[in-house]
Amino acid sequence: MGPRPDDPPRPVSLEDTEQWAAAQGLAFSRTAEPGGFLMLGQYEGRTWRLECGAPQRHYLRGTELRARIDVGVEPDVALMLVSRPLKEALEREAYGAFTDTLQTSLPGDLPEEVRWLAMFEEMAWPGVPLPFWQHFAVVGEGGLHAKRWVQPSMVSHLLEMLLPAQGEPDEAGTRAPKAPPLMLMVARGKVSLRIEYPGDHLQTLADAVMLLHEAARCALQHLPQGTAKN
Repeated sequence: MGPRPDDPPRPVSLEDTEQWAAAQGLAFSRTAEPGGFLMLGQYEGRTWRLECGAPQRHYLRGTELRARIDVGVEPDVALMLVSRPLKEALEREAYGAFTDTLQTSLPGDLPEEVRWLAMFEEMAWPGVPLPFWQHFAVVGEGGLHAKRWVQPSMVSHLLEMLLPAQGEPDEAGTRAPKAPPLMLMVARGKVSLRIEYPGDHLQTLADAVMLLHEAARCALQHLPQGTAKN
């Protein structure tokens, strides 16, 4: 059983994390990186991996959770769900890289997801709660694929993840929900997740695993299947 959302935040040790993983039936190992770990699990007969360590992307700070599962969808399906504050920051960076160098194309050293923001338009459709679009954005190639992938169950889970991540209080003293820096992608037949990990609550880890499972389930059930490229 995972932690409850109303549990008070506290520093999470590797021992805490290992015990949580064991309770979920997950394989756990520590990595050479201080405080780092690797988890392996199964979803619908497919192995997924989640690693915790120093960010491999400059747009995440502190510690990063990165996870991946091969769902075998058509390799050409390209979709990305990103927290809106992170999207806006990366778009400013991409625009700056383009204008500062006076190039006719984006620099090749930008991460793939940053290039996607320049290549693909944001998509939206009716029937999704407004708070979702206020806190998250969906970009990619093919609006029909996006609508099929971002199912109501995924929307609900993402909105629930906002609750512990409260923003700064406004003039009335109310703390508005704040989306964590988060990037969820379907590319080359795989679902991948990157999320900033504050390390002060196991609920964040539980949310990341649940989100990976939900994104994989939606991809397996609603996206066209194919042969994933390695």
